[in-house]
Formats: sequence, structure tokens, C-alpha cells
Amino acid sequence: MSEKSTLLRAVGALKPPTPETTEGASHALLDRVNARIAKGVTTAEEARRLTPYQPPAATRRILAGAAAAGLIAVGAITLSDDNTPTAHADWSPVPTELRPAEMDEITNICPAQFFGTPGGEDPPEVTPVLAERRGEFQVLLSASEEGAYQYCILLPDPEFDSGYRPHIESYDPGPSAQIWPSDDDGLYTAQTGTPWQPSPDHGPMTVFLGTVGNNVEAVELNTENGSFAQASVMDGWFLVWFPDAVQLSDTATVTTDDGDELEVTIERPGD
Repeated sequence: MSEKSTLLRAVGALKPPTPETTEGASHALLDRVNARIAKGVTTAEEARRLTPYQPPAATRRILAGAAAAGLIAVGAITLSDDNTPTAHADWSPVPTELRPAEMDEITNICPAQFFGTPGGEDPPEVTPVLAERRGEFQVLLSASEEGAYQYCILLPDPEFDSGYRPHIESYDPGPSAQIWPSDDDGLYTAQTGTPWQPSPDHGPMTVFLGTVGNNVEAVELNTENGSFAQASVMDGWFLVWFPDAVQLSDTATVTTDDGDELEVTIERPGD
């Protein structure tokens, strides 16, 4: 964890350094900063300075429109500090399967083609594998037989005609990369979990996805900070996301098609 929280950096940006004060007075000042931002008193330029920026990982491509980039620059800051409200308060550790109408909607909004292919190369053919809802966010995962994958998250946003702003990430590991676990009861994470923040008022989130063995029908994952969640599992793939910046523990609990619950070691890229 950094020496200063996001809001403390925000205070530093809005107010010159002051002598040490009491904890109660500090929290009161932080509340005033939050209120100032929420009411729109803070300018867009100030909001951009106060908003943490999560750079994309080298092998991942985050696609966002110019309108979305402008929207990220304004809003209230959400913290993952122990003394602040939990980000994504409506998040659920148990996913909800999308209804047919919701499936039609998300497949119409999210792109059918694979994004991020270098110029001159044919993109991998990806097809929808699974879709889920946790709280207000809907997620669609598409994949190819060779292991290329793309997920699309619908972020509620009234500025878009559909009512949602799609966030898309895609990755093609290449034909020689491992994409399946080495055991029929195993679990392999293709997405190792780089936290990102969809907008200042949503707080950070971490997505994990990958493949499961032939015998696996359900997966429960735990994080190093003690959170747990059931992953969505379909056609050999799994997906789950957690609020905040988290890392998975070394093991997961899988349920096999025989009904057995097993603790398995999570295989990761480079193992």
C-alpha cells in the first residue's frame, strides 16, 4: 500500500501543506474534499489530477472511446481504504446468469469481432462463451479454440444511447502458449488480475479468467485479503471479478461432475 491514500493525495493537491492535526480533523477535511468533487465545484482539470491512473499491462489492450475518456475525468473519488465505504457495494460473490433479453442486449452492444490484432493479420474468431451479472455490471466473455479471449463489461452510463459504456479487453497468447490446465480437475488462470478503475466513482476492480479441466463444473476462488466468490463456468472457461485491487490465493475449490469438492493449486502463466 502506498504511504498516502488517494484522498490524502487529493487533499495535498487542493490545499497547501499544513501542520499535523488530529485524526478527526483530517477526516472532516477529507469529507469536505469529497463533497466539493461530488457537487461539481472541482474543475475537470483538478479531477484529472486527483484521479489515479491505472496504466494498461503491456500484453493487454484497453479500448475506450474519446467520450468515455472524458467521462473518466470527472466524478467522485472512491477509496479502498479500511475507513471508507466499500467500493461496488452491490457486488455479489455469487453471479447471476443473464436473462435471454439481457443476453441479446450485451451481444448487440459488445463487439463480435476480436479487437487488438496487429495490422495485416487476421483476427482470431471468438464466440461468446459465458455471461454474468454482479451488481450493476454485466460481463460477456468470448474465446477462440486456440485460446484467444476477449471480455466486455457493460458500465451503466446515461451518456450512451444504450445506457451502457462498453469496456473491452482482448488477448491472444499465441498458438504455442498453454491455455488449459494440466489436470482434468485443474484450473488455469489466463488473466492474472491487473486492477483497473472504470471511473472515479466506481472504485477499482480486478478480473480473473481462465480455463478449467474436463471434470470441473464449479469454481470458488479466494483472495489473499480473505474475499471469496463463485466464478461463472461454461464450456471449459471461468470468469470472476472482485472489488478493489486483489490477488488470488494459491489454491481454489473446484466441484467436479461427480459432485466431489477438491482443493487444487491454481496454475498460472509461466509455471
